[in-house]
Amino acid sequence: MVGKNGGREPLLDLETDKPLPAVRIDGVDYPLRLNVAYPEMVAQRQRARKIIDLSNDERPELTEQEEAELGDLLAGSVGRMIDAPEDVLSKLTDLQRVAVTTTYYNEALEIMDPTGVNRGSSSRDSSDSTAEV
Repeated sequence: MVGKNGGREPLLDLETDKPLPAVRIDGVDYPLRLNVAYPEMVAQRQRARKIIDLSNDERPELTEQEEAELGDLLAGSVGRMIDAPEDVLSKLTDLQRVAVTTTYYNEALEIMDPTGVNRGSSSRDSSDSTAEV
């Protein structure tokens, strides 16, 4: 829509009172990047599937190449999930990256299905939307 001044105006302006979910690292809150464009969402889902496949308990032990791939996937994914500087992200261990990834997808599911109807559970208490790593 073109405004009176000839500039483009948004068709929809949404606001929320709910604080942005965040991950706390070394006492600093870093917001989750939940407002991604659809192509990035698809790419994240593909990375998540690969992470799940590589970390599946049913699998035999990972090869060195698979371990390296899993570490690279986790490191690359976390940087797309939280708004934190590279020096903070680089200090995270793989286990902490898994925690961030889990928190990210739990929050994304909460946004897409706040009542839990499609997940077979009721909505969790989201009064504190900060996860500690």
